[in-house]
Amino acid sequence: HPFCGSMGVQKCLDQLEAAGEIIRTDNSIHSLITSAQLVLTVNSGVGLEALIHGKTVIVSGSCDYSYAAKTVRNPHELSQVLSAAPLPDVRRIGELLYFYVNRFSVPAAEVALIHARLGEWLTATELQPCAE
Repeated sequence: HPFCGSMGVQKCLDQLEAAGEIIRTDNSIHSLITSAQLVLTVNSGVGLEALIHGKTVIVSGSCDYSYAAKTVRNPHELSQVLSAAPLPDVRRIGELLYFYVNRFSVPAAEVALIHARLGEWLTATELQPCAE
């Protein structure tokens, strides 16, 4: 991630690049996604961007767009998903993006709508039992 300041991550990336396992680039994320067969992420916004590009997305963490992504919890599951060469689920991607644009997103200038939406979310949260 461009804002990751971890020296441990930097060292690991240096080793992987030196071994020819990865290629680092500063190319546009959109050009990289366009050229990709699929996108693997934990829960990054890049996953949502890849869905917008119509790509198969594999996630290993919780994310808002998991409805249209394939979720894996361990290396074995990842291997199974990759060996199946998954195609993008165009219907689910379309449903997610429709929901995201028309129900989830709120224009920044619409303050009253933002307050209303926050009220809806807070009310829905209050109805859910708290985990201790």
